[in-house]
Order: sequence, then C-alpha cells, then structure tokens
Amino acid sequence: MKTRHTLLASAAALALTVAALASAGPAASTAVPSSPAGCKRPLDIVLTNDDGYAAPGINAVYAALNAAGHHVAMVAPATNQTGKGGGMAYGGTLDVTHPVAGDPDIWAVGGTPADAVAFALTALFADDEPDLVISGTNAGTNLSLVTNHSGTVGAATTALDRGIPAIAVSTAHPAEFDAHWTGGSSYDFAGTARLVTQLVASVARNATDCGQLLPRNVGFNVNYPSQPFRGVREATFADIDPLHTTYRRVDDDTWSVGYDLGVMQDATATTGKVTTDYELLARGYATVTPLDGDLSIARPSGRDNLTRKIIADLD
Repeated sequence: MKTRHTLLASAAALALTVAALASAGPAASTAVPSSPAGCKRPLDIVLTNDDGYAAPGINAVYAALNAAGHHVAMVAPATNQTGKGGGMAYGGTLDVTHPVAGDPDIWAVGGTPADAVAFALTALFADDEPDLVISGTNAGTNLSLVTNHSGTVGAATTALDRGIPAIAVSTAHPAEFDAHWTGGSSYDFAGTARLVTQLVASVARNATDCGQLLPRNVGFNVNYPSQPFRGVREATFADIDPLHTTYRRVDDDTWSVGYDLGVMQDATATTGKVTTDYELLARGYATVTPLDGDLSIARPSGRDNLTRKIIADLD
C-alpha cells in the first residue's frame, strides 16, 4: 500500500475544498471554476465486514473491487460479529490467520469488526496506510438509528477515527420490506458489488487528490435495495429505530430476543416525497448517507453537497 499524502490541516482549507467540489451550474463571472484533480490510479483498499470473512457479501465486493483493478486486502472477523457496533479489545490477544489457501491478501481476525480495522491500520499497514476502508456488504440493512449498533458501521467509523475515509455497505433482504415474502429471491450481492465499484470510482474522480479521497472524518453509509433497483439517492437518518428489538419470556430466567420489521414493511405504503434512508430503500433506491462518526450535534457545512456531487457522478 502506498503512503497517504498529508491531509489538509485547517478547517478553512477543508471548507474551501468542499465548496469547490460542491459548486454546480454556470458561473456568473468569466473566471474558470477550479475542479478536483481526482485520483486516477488504482486504490489501496482494506475490506472488512461484520458477517465474517467467509460471508458471500464481502466476497462479492472483494471480487468486484479486484476486477476493477484495485489493490484489496480483506481483513475481516473470523466469525459472525453482527451487532457488535464499535466495540473492540483493549487487552488480551487476537488470533489472526490467512484462512484461504493461496490468497495471502485475506486475513481472519478473531475479534470484532472494529478490532479487524484497528489491527489492519495499526499493525498490518501502519507504515503504508490504505486510501480507503470499505465495510461490507452486510447481509441485511443498516438504517437510521440501527447504525449506532451496527458492526458494519462500527468498522467504518473506526477507520474514520484514524483519519482514513470509509464506506459502510449493506444489502437488504426481501423479507425486510415484504411481510408476505415466501422465498424465491434473496440478497442482491452482485448488484451491491457493482454499485460499490461505481461509488469508489466516483469518489476517486471527485477527490482533491489521491491523498484526500474525502474530507477528513467523512465517510458514507450505503444501503442497497431488495426491490428492483431504481437508482441512487442521498438519504437522511430517521430519528427512529426501524428494526425494533423484541423480548419474549421463555421462563423465569430466560428471554427470547427477536426483532420487529413493521416500520420498514409499512414504509412500502408511504406516499409523497420521502428523504429518509428506510423509506427510500422501500421504494427501490440505493441510499447514501454521509457519516463522520461524531455523535455531537455540530455537523460540517458542505458535506451534503459533496454527497450529492458524488452520487450524480456515478457511472
């Protein structure tokens, strides 16, 4: 992996960069607007997930990114780590192996998704940082407030915490939005993988340069629909949890844990203009929502304009 260029240090420089990326339409003056230089070489990418290295979703993305010419290192949990959020080890040991014979670019980490990313960035590539971290694609959506608990998103925010751009990707299952689903279709991992390669290409074209694919601490949460694909939309997070956990008493000391898909299934009947991720996904749109991993109120100006520009530039 190639050494990253120094990121722009000041907030003022960041604001100017984002403003340049976000500008659209003809200028009133005769001045020629500046445009990003972009990154025209193959990218060095760390790929992870929370379903484990053997999951079909991550392997579909791994194959697609390699076919697109990128240099991909898969560093993923050894086992399913769904719902682990950003939890990571602060002591003990991690078992790390090459689990796939003949492929030295795949590592299995005996820990959480955040452990896998932290290990990749701190131990494997400490002196040769990747350009980008991609987490997914996950089997099942990660939408709105669910992202606070998602291992897929937790892996991406772990990269953002360390100054590496990151994209979390998830693929909807038909049952999430169809209460009457009886089989015959499943996750569209191939379609998701195609969108990931297009999104990576758009990010690279709109980058300041290869050393700054996105403004510092900015990433994306992407969800791909189970409905027939209608395109890509920028989406907001709803202030609700679209995947409620449920608890049913089994005996005096035991409870069964499940989840309720009613909010997402009801969204298929929503009419009028919608902007939230789960409502757009219910209509067949892939959604892109900017992330920064910062749970405070303040949000950097210009970030949403950059998201729109990248979506508009998809192949």
